[in-house]
Amino acid sequence: MLRSGFSLVLLGLAACAPVAPSGSLADGRTGTIHFATSSPTSVEFARGQRPEGTATISGELTLPRGRSGPVPAVVLIHGSSGVGRNMPLWVGELTSIGVAAFVVDSFGGRGIRETATDQSRLSSGAMIVDAYRALELLATHPAIDRERIAVMGFSKGGFVALYSSLDRFQRMWGPAGLRFAAHLPFYPSCNIQLYEDDKVTPRPIRIFHGEADNWTPI
Repeated sequence: MLRSGFSLVLLGLAACAPVAPSGSLADGRTGTIHFATSSPTSVEFARGQRPEGTATISGELTLPRGRSGPVPAVVLIHGSSGVGRNMPLWVGELTSIGVAAFVVDSFGGRGIRETATDQSRLSSGAMIVDAYRALELLATHPAIDRERIAVMGFSKGGFVALYSSLDRFQRMWGPAGLRFAAHLPFYPSCNIQLYEDDKVTPRPIRIFHGEADNWTPI
């Protein structure tokens, strides 16, 4: 009885232990993957100032079945409500056409439930850093073509997918010698003007929006 109780305690402690972030996916793993990032404020992000400490967040990697050779991939970035019900649908659509999907959860590892009621809980700049770190990590996976990794985001994540295309942010926060192959923002907020925001990646950018959108309207 005592031994069983002690075993339960050990299992509980193991469940509470922090998960070590992965620096490489050279082992070809899939599923839930934890990785290190940082949480700059909007001002710190714009200035390229690294905050003290790091954050560990996670992503869910799904590879298409029946693949042969390295496949393209899409980093999926959620909006202010966190990872929603739309994500499994997009994962299914992408993998059905031979594209890997990596759904990033920027909130869970930081103890955030949502930012819809308070966007200061996590800056969009911090989520751009998350996207860059996801790109850097996926590029180490043997089943993924590092030159064909795109980013797709929705609402707040759409802002990430759009503004991660800026050369200035890429220089300050992106992985050296590596860029997203395409940027696919869905209904992003783009009603701000940033320094050098007209100097962007030479890679394709396609914005999806709708006139009836009353949350982030055109």
